Amino acid sequence: RVVIDERAAGFVALGIARTTASPSLLVCTSGTAGAHYYPAVIEASESEIPMIVLTADRPWELQRCGASQTIDQTRLFGTFVRHAAHLGEPSPHAEALRAVSRIARRTVGASRGPAPGPVHVDAAFRKPLEPVAVSGREAWEDEVEALLARPESTGPSRFGGLPRASDDAVAALAARVAASKSVWVVAGPTRAVERSRMREATASFVRAARATLIAEPTSAVRLGPP
Repeated sequence: RVVIDERAAGFVALGIARTTASPSLLVCTSGTAGAHYYPAVIEASESEIPMIVLTADRPWELQRCGASQTIDQTRLFGTFVRHAAHLGEPSPHAEALRAVSRIARRTVGASRGPAPGPVHVDAAFRKPLEPVAVSGREAWEDEVEALLARPESTGPSRFGGLPRASDDAVAALAARVAASKSVWVVAGPTRAVERSRMREATASFVRAARATLIAEPTSAVRLGPP
């Protein structure tokens, strides 16, 4: 999807991630473009919605000299991202491609959890839109193609688990519910990744405990007639 206005693009990506429970990818040019994502990034952080922001950047020699579309993009989103990575300029070496793959895996993992949220990858380029003369095939191109054909060789995969209550905590809650004359369940915002599971679990608990459910619209656990 191409969204010209960056602020609108940020919230489009936010909505996609909220409904799919998968990290959406935001891509923009260098300079202040990425700063327009800030409201959506904060919303994603507070709502625990997975999002990946990929910003283009200018090379180091154009920093702090008044070059167009150039600002300091280091830690652009402050503490509102789960992880931030800053890539150097593209390098025609297999080792660099392996590193990019490793960073990509870590970035996606950090966005998905165990506390989902936005992540930021800043990628610098040197004159990426100007024509470049090509004379024959470079040796490194064969290395890159061979590496892309074996994605499993680019590094280990990392999978984050979701937090769960201990057996003691579950037993203590069950005892308090059994000893209570009335039980009220207050449901707040639900993370997209847990929405269907939370709906089923909440329905089972409310019926088993004969509880009263108070659910706000963003909880996605409102129950119909019994």
